Amino acid sequence: MDAALRIVLVDEDPERAGELEQALVACGHTVVARLGRRDDLRARIAALAPDGIIVDMASPDRDVLEDMRRIYSDEPRPLVMFVGESDSDSIRAAVRAGVSAYVIRRCRDAQCRAIVEVARRLVALEDMI
Repeated sequence: MDAALRIVLVDEDPERAGELEQALVACGHTVVARLGRRDDLRARIAALAPDGIIVDMASPDRDVLEDMRRIYSDEPRPLVMFVGESDSDSIRAAVRAGVSAYVIRRCRDAQCRAIVEVARRLVALEDMI
């Protein structure tokens, strides 16, 4: 496996965030912070300087997507989004926000490793272009 990533997890549900954090730790990554919609995402993420960001929400709102777009434009990094359900508008907004992987379900250890690695490689490809 490539080097472990320092990840910020954005999620409003403490139980779901805990499960995802366990899966990430099992993959060898470190969750440096759990943030929610009420946090100043841009400032906190800038201060933490994580290697990647995972947003796990049933339905991310426009404000979260706009924050992710600004964060990604300031400093591109792997951005993975787990959602409960999806529609074309949400997918379009997520792509505009810089989402590297858009997953419509929960992730477990092996899946998580693959998803994070794909997101990491997509960002690396963008840097080479």
